[in-house]
Amino acid sequence: MQEGFPQGSRFIEPKRITDPLTIPKPIHALLEANENYRRRYLKEKNIRNKWLASHLLEPIIDGCVDGRNNDLGPAFGEFAGVPLGVITVNRTAGAKGIAGSFGTCRLERDRVHGLTKKDRIALRILLAHYSATNPQTASCAAWNHDTAAAVASVRNSADVLNWCFGGQAIAIHGLMNTDDDSVVIYGPAGELDTRQLADADATTEAIAERLETVFPANRLPASGLYKQYRPIFYREFGELLHFNTLYVKHVLQTKRPLEMIDNHQELAICVGRHFDWIVKYNSVFLISEANRDLEGDFLIALRYTAKNVVIQAVKNNRRDFAVPVLVNVPYNGKAPGNDERITQVFVRNLRERLAAAAAEANKAVVYWLLCGDHGLPSGCKPEWVRQRLLAGIPIDWCASVSNRANRLFIPFI
Repeated sequence: MQEGFPQGSRFIEPKRITDPLTIPKPIHALLEANENYRRRYLKEKNIRNKWLASHLLEPIIDGCVDGRNNDLGPAFGEFAGVPLGVITVNRTAGAKGIAGSFGTCRLERDRVHGLTKKDRIALRILLAHYSATNPQTASCAAWNHDTAAAVASVRNSADVLNWCFGGQAIAIHGLMNTDDDSVVIYGPAGELDTRQLADADATTEAIAERLETVFPANRLPASGLYKQYRPIFYREFGELLHFNTLYVKHVLQTKRPLEMIDNHQELAICVGRHFDWIVKYNSVFLISEANRDLEGDFLIALRYTAKNVVIQAVKNNRRDFAVPVLVNVPYNGKAPGNDERITQVFVRNLRERLAAAAAEANKAVVYWLLCGDHGLPSGCKPEWVRQRLLAGIPIDWCASVSNRANRLFIPFI
């Protein structure tokens, strides 16, 4: 019982974690990376404000939770110098977050109206993904590697957003090739492939001209914009796609190993928001908390992460292995009341929901790991691994909240 609460109360007051030794090492490493990001985010505040003041469109990208989508921020401008915090990324399995979800459409309404008050327009870029190297087994698992279905879904999401918010937001759909992070952008009058643009050394101006053809002014989504905004849309979207061509060239020069392209390598799961600082390719599953099938997204991530954690454990004879899961949701330090406490309660409930989903699905996940075609390789199933998994997939949980003003993660129990 906590002091100040009546006898019999089951409520346990959240308390900040002050001793880093109580935090599992993999999660502590993530929190240290967050601290480095926070310093840079604060340092770039003036640059970020100038960038936003000079642009009409504010880019928001919808991508998959797949770790091969971790670098969406760098892929659309941060690599080329766009300040941190300009590009927002939403992540749901298969980029399914908007279509058919009334709750997420309401959240979108609030976001769009907030930007409208600032005389800015949301540029929503909704991306399915696939692997050109191995499309049948290394594309989007959330769509069973059916790329056509994945593209149809993001197109539907874009249509929903353009119908709901035409004039206040503009939504575009496309397909990312996670081999090199190039994208194909689909418009009502054609398509545009940034890999081809990269090979041709296309400039922002040249890409903007192509966009005028692919997105004619008399058809949605461009027709939903005020006439004076359309040239700005072509120019600013063209700028982002030019940044992508620069990143594609960088990826091609670094020559990603086929193993990284072809297989999941994630060793942790992060649920919530403010994970912009995790940009290492194929390293972590990133899942936004506000989507229609959070538990389903989490269980997809749990299967692959548990597989990779076990493989590492067998390799290093670490019998105390566990899947690291960090749950974080931002709070507004300027909001009336104590928004940090409210958000702590929300995060705690979120963690409990995910823990319950993991417990309920344990048998199915363990069967997938031990018997499934895509589960553990034969050399990674010693008896000690089987026994530890059958007792319940071990998970190291960490809950935190982050202040919107500085992006610092504050872990608590």
